[in-house]
Amino acid sequence: MIFQQLLENAREGGGILFCGSGFSTDCLNFNSIEEIGTGSTLLNLLNDKLRQKDHRSGFLKLEGAAAEYRNKEGAFGLMQLLVNQYKIANVTEDMVSIATFPWDRIYTTNYDNAIELSFTRANRPFRSLNNLERTGEVSGNGTEIVHLHGSSEKWNINNFENSCILWTESYFEAHQIDHWMHQLRTDLERAGFILFIGFSVHDFHINQVLYNASGLQSKIFFINGSGPVDPDTEQTQEIFGTPLGIDRGELAVLIRKTMAAEMHREPALHCYRRYSRPAQSLEVPSVNDIEDMFIFGNFKRTHFVRDINQKTSDYHILRTVTGEILNAVESSNASIALIIGEICDGKTIVVEEICAHLSLTRPVFILRHPYDDVLAETVKLLKAYRNAAVIIENFFNLIPERRIGLAKQFDASEAALILTSRNIAAEAESSDLSELEKLSTFRKFQLGKLDQNEVNALIALADQLAAWREFQNQTYQSRNRFIQGTCDGSLPGFLLRLLKSGYVKNKYIAEYEKLRILSQVDMRAIITALYVSNIGYDAPLSFLSNVFKYDVGAMVERLGRQDIGLRLVRRDKEHVKTVPGIGARNILSEIIGSRDVVNTVIEIVRVLSERDWNDDFSNHMFTQMMRYSILSSVVKDSKEIDRFFDNISKVESCRRRILFWLQWHMAKTDQEKFSDAEKYLEQGYARAQDYQRGTGRVYDTRQLDDRKAKFLMIRGRIEGHKFNHLFHDFREACTITTRLLRSSDITHHPYDTLREISEFLKVRGHELDQQQLETAHIMLKSAIELAKSRIGNLKSGFQVRRAQQALENLII
Repeated sequence: MIFQQLLENAREGGGILFCGSGFSTDCLNFNSIEEIGTGSTLLNLLNDKLRQKDHRSGFLKLEGAAAEYRNKEGAFGLMQLLVNQYKIANVTEDMVSIATFPWDRIYTTNYDNAIELSFTRANRPFRSLNNLERTGEVSGNGTEIVHLHGSSEKWNINNFENSCILWTESYFEAHQIDHWMHQLRTDLERAGFILFIGFSVHDFHINQVLYNASGLQSKIFFINGSGPVDPDTEQTQEIFGTPLGIDRGELAVLIRKTMAAEMHREPALHCYRRYSRPAQSLEVPSVNDIEDMFIFGNFKRTHFVRDINQKTSDYHILRTVTGEILNAVESSNASIALIIGEICDGKTIVVEEICAHLSLTRPVFILRHPYDDVLAETVKLLKAYRNAAVIIENFFNLIPERRIGLAKQFDASEAALILTSRNIAAEAESSDLSELEKLSTFRKFQLGKLDQNEVNALIALADQLAAWREFQNQTYQSRNRFIQGTCDGSLPGFLLRLLKSGYVKNKYIAEYEKLRILSQVDMRAIITALYVSNIGYDAPLSFLSNVFKYDVGAMVERLGRQDIGLRLVRRDKEHVKTVPGIGARNILSEIIGSRDVVNTVIEIVRVLSERDWNDDFSNHMFTQMMRYSILSSVVKDSKEIDRFFDNISKVESCRRRILFWLQWHMAKTDQEKFSDAEKYLEQGYARAQDYQRGTGRVYDTRQLDDRKAKFLMIRGRIEGHKFNHLFHDFREACTITTRLLRSSDITHHPYDTLREISEFLKVRGHELDQQQLETAHIMLKSAIELAKSRIGNLKSGFQVRRAQQALENLII
């Protein structure tokens, strides 16, 4: 039984309990021999009290009766009635047994102290929190019991009206519980087991959380009792989870048995999931399977395990670098291995192969969500499994403190940390890599060009793809030249041509036509998943559900069912997988309209700007979504790009960022609107000064300086006749570039600027006088010599290749 298994697993942690009025309905209070009952009992009580005043007919809704009683007797009178009604005199043995279970946190909409009394009887520590209090504001240890609608034990005349949620206005003005609603959603998403006792699912605050959170249905259970259940309630419960026809007593028996059983060794993990090696496929991969993987990214792990076991590339290319990584890890030469590659370079495939190999000799865990306590959870994991292998994809998405804190736990240990990242291109990532390189057992592995064996495997696989027929050549030699020459021996280069073929485009159009049944919000969620894939990531379901405020995972699952069979997106555990990133770029740029893409990205930026997010991915996406370099890869319409910046310029948190002004400057430079471009670059410098004044720390303006040098050369090359200071601009650009080339943590950016400087001199050099031209050539030659001498200081891989390419394209 799934319920029993999840209950047993939650004994190690990961269990959330939610108590409604049905949990304590049969308890007695100190002032009466009657049970406190449910909401209907309170409604009857209020109606009786009101009839004694004016003999009016009774209210049918509790909210209205409470509002009327508050009007008649005042807030203090209503508070006294509730405190008297909900001071519990006794609890049952069943409730005590439920309190013995190690819940991570308990939520309740009850005003009474039944849960606290149960914990006291069970001799278990607890902290009771009114909805106006937050974690850490109540001293002591033990399980937190959160009263979402207020706690009668903590009310007084000063806090009652702000805390108590009962009358109609209190529901609509309940801003004080926004923090707890967000915490509840986070707890539900990270929990492994969620139990509702006595909750009627008619509270719209809680329903909103349940509707919006993702991946809940398989782990939520409702304890209803053995009697008949209201059909409307049962139908709603089935939307959110599984209704169970057992009562509180039967649940208590199951908990007592579970608590008496032998403990499991597996620690409760919220941030990580354990890798389970799939069984080997018994059949050779079909042509449809191979095409599905190349075109739609639908990867079947059973076929991949077959390739590994048989040491063949019948399904996908087994990369040579994988063996190098495994040898380094297994020989303890690399406790920390970073795999770097371009988008669609096969990083995830390499990780799959590593997981399949390592799982034969050690437990393998994959980071699924970097919650705030990921460092503490990693300590717990490594304490339980000293030789664990931990996989973290897109490592540089994590905030810097978590990155280095995680890595240090693995340095020179028996455990292994396998990381992936897109090529180190940004200056921030370059400095972060330097921190990793200081660790003694850190090793970096670059996914470079395909070797000859890998090219042969790709040719054999491509022969089975219908899309390959559009550009394949007949002989092996010509096919080999196509991959090695035209595609530069690059897997992304090959996929770029494959996925831009007419055959694939028609496939994508046919799939996109299936989306006509969707609402606007559904469509924008899918466009977002494709946009995130274009950036180079799989979109976490928690991210999409947070942005669009509904369960995107359930929507994607519905689209994947047989009657619709959508292949553009699919659910894979905590993520939405799409077609390969290059294919996603083609769909966004050629099939989906630019206006729809821009509207979607604007909406995401606005939502992400509304509050501080407690997960690294959302914060990372906020910066990525405002990047012109990403938007322009799929939107070519300059009017739509202008509309994008016009809209997000209204967002205060965007205007405060130097990155925003830099991106707007780049867009205007590409449009050759140089007056605006110069103005926005100056705004970037102004924001840098604001940062320095506000923090007292010097802002590193190298990126701004590099853009200024590029801008001067681009503007001078195109509008040189409008300026009397061509040589002045050239000299300033050369001076900036030379300074950047001498930086201790040099990047490829000044190499690209050198190319702009050489192009400027070619186009405008004849307008300089003889002395200026001679000086300009000397300065450029000196800068080029410096650049060549410093190329060895660049990070290997992307940065070196980009710098070499820039030097080769210099016009001297």
